[in-house]
Amino acid sequence: MPTLLALVGLTLAGWGCTVDGKCQKGWIKDVDGSCKPLDCGWRMIAVDGECVFEAYKYPDGGDAGQCYFDTYTGYQAETIDGICYVTDRDADADQSSDGAGVASDAADGQALETVGEVIEDARGAQDALDADVAPVAVPCVDDNDGGWICDDKVNCTEDKCDLATKTCTFTPKNSGCHDGKPCTVDHCVASGTSFTCTYDLVTGACDDGDACTGQGTCLGATCVAEPLNCNDGNPCTTDSCQSGCQHLVHDGACDLDGSVCTPDVCVGTVCTAGAPNACDDGSACTLDACNAVTGCSSTPLAAGTACNDGAACTTGDGCTNGVCAGTPLSCAAGQTCIAGACAVPNFDWAHWKPVAVPSGFTVVGDTVSHALTGRVWQRGVAADTLNFAEAVAYCEGLALAGHSDWRLPTAVELMSVLDLTVLGGGALIDATAFPNTPVAAFWSGTAWGGSGWSVGISFDNGNGGPIEATSKRHVRCIR
Repeated sequence: MPTLLALVGLTLAGWGCTVDGKCQKGWIKDVDGSCKPLDCGWRMIAVDGECVFEAYKYPDGGDAGQCYFDTYTGYQAETIDGICYVTDRDADADQSSDGAGVASDAADGQALETVGEVIEDARGAQDALDADVAPVAVPCVDDNDGGWICDDKVNCTEDKCDLATKTCTFTPKNSGCHDGKPCTVDHCVASGTSFTCTYDLVTGACDDGDACTGQGTCLGATCVAEPLNCNDGNPCTTDSCQSGCQHLVHDGACDLDGSVCTPDVCVGTVCTAGAPNACDDGSACTLDACNAVTGCSSTPLAAGTACNDGAACTTGDGCTNGVCAGTPLSCAAGQTCIAGACAVPNFDWAHWKPVAVPSGFTVVGDTVSHALTGRVWQRGVAADTLNFAEAVAYCEGLALAGHSDWRLPTAVELMSVLDLTVLGGGALIDATAFPNTPVAAFWSGTAWGGSGWSVGISFDNGNGGPIEATSKRHVRCIR
């Protein structure tokens, strides 16, 4: 067989539309009527917008100018309008590759359009044919805006148009194969008439690109890394990782010495020791202590240990199971205990009228005894203002000076401690016996008319009057 010259049609001028509006070899009409390159694949060309199998002409000898196709495939070639292309499969040809997989159009002389079977049959002769056949040049595409475009639809090539020849060049570039994995080396390599990406695995250390992980190790294509340890050891910072370690300063409790007996606190980024916990449960009959691990504890003193229950009318006060209690003072018939002494009670206070300066107050711990009425008052007041129901519950639940029989005072009992001689804007009460008394109204337990109202007494101006039960007022209890 004579040496092959080249593929027919490589030197057609213009690579565009010709007579009758048909696109020449290697081109196909676009939707706008212009011609564009048609990628028909290996050994294929475009004829009148159809992909057909390429055939060749003998360059010299007695068969010069005639079309042929490799007898390996058994296909016949024919010239139509000066172009060689496959027309039919020879019935006597070797069909071991593909059998009768390609339809024949010999009857009407039409070019075959079926491609897949023809390619499979012909690839057996690829190596021999490639040695003699020049590569198919890909023409540049006019972008209709003064430029030329080349695009082989492959991500890993740099596509350029040679403006002198209006043909495309495709240069492989490894960056086009980037898979984002630190454990692979990416390559763009030739694969037949095109290019493809390959990825070589690497071993050893790697960086997974995460600012919150340390140095990693390649396991296959994956970079495996451990999270960063962002603990700075400072109890006054909250540690986290967001684009690297973050240490947010916070206020509040911290632990400087590992002991719960010192309530340490953060001052900026410094954990500062607090005052030791006093661990005082308020009982004179317990021994209070603080354990660095378990905290405060109270141990009852021995039974009978002397104490003061804060009540003026008890005697022989002593500790029992951690509670201080005394025996009520026993008085003769007709007498009662008033401010720690037995006496005949003066009931005139029930019809009491204001006097210039109330007297007879005796302070005993957190209580005040009043000799005039024989009553014992809470020396302080409730921490908050309360409505009437809350005030009643507060006094009935009060445990003070070893007693739990506290109640709201009556209106008369409240008025018995009013001191109308106080000047200077303070509360109208003995400030020594009852310090820090609010200059405001206090609840009494005396109802006013129907339900929902009770009498209040003002230690601002001495007035008394009805107050709706839902209102908030101050509270001082009595027993």
